Amino acid sequence: MLHLIREYSYGTTYSSTTNKPVSKMEAPISLPQTGYYKDPIPSVFHSKEDCGVGETYLNCALSGSEGDPNNLPCNFYKPADYNEEDPVYIARLYPWDGSETIVKEIHLKDVDLTHANKIETFAYGIYLKDKGEIANLDDILTAYDHAHDNASPCTKSNLNKVDVISAIREFMEAGLKQGYYNQYVDYLALFNAIERNRH
Repeated sequence: MLHLIREYSYGTTYSSTTNKPVSKMEAPISLPQTGYYKDPIPSVFHSKEDCGVGETYLNCALSGSEGDPNNLPCNFYKPADYNEEDPVYIARLYPWDGSETIVKEIHLKDVDLTHANKIETFAYGIYLKDKGEIANLDDILTAYDHAHDNASPCTKSNLNKVDVISAIREFMEAGLKQGYYNQYVDYLALFNAIERNRH
């Protein structure tokens, strides 16, 4: 059974665990809409000074796991010189010890969802949602977490690269086999959106 766990520390963090293979899961008919933290991370981690000149905050963040250096809070921005021909998002990660912010540029056309970490996966989901190609971000994060939980060896880090596409296909197959057609349709739409944007 797919379990969704909400932890309340610095925002709502999301993770999934599976107790048995996805082909035998009792998957929900429609997945919850609580897979990401919509509001800015509290001011201890986020300030206007962090935002570069002309950058736009994308109103999406990962809350991380308190005290865990492998899972830092992270905000996402669109740079001032954003260009749809070569779309780039900026991820700012906030170390728990208050040290200098870690800034990563994510070139969205270079993201390979057969080998992506959670920050890249989330950024790609934001990109698809911003273009109106998907309705929510939960499905892509659920796929990442499923692939991450089943990776070997499994260390709890948002920087682990996993095969998100295979997890999406597993959820589609499970939806068809078990009659959860809403799940199948949701993941098919996500898969098709990813395929349309591959270059």
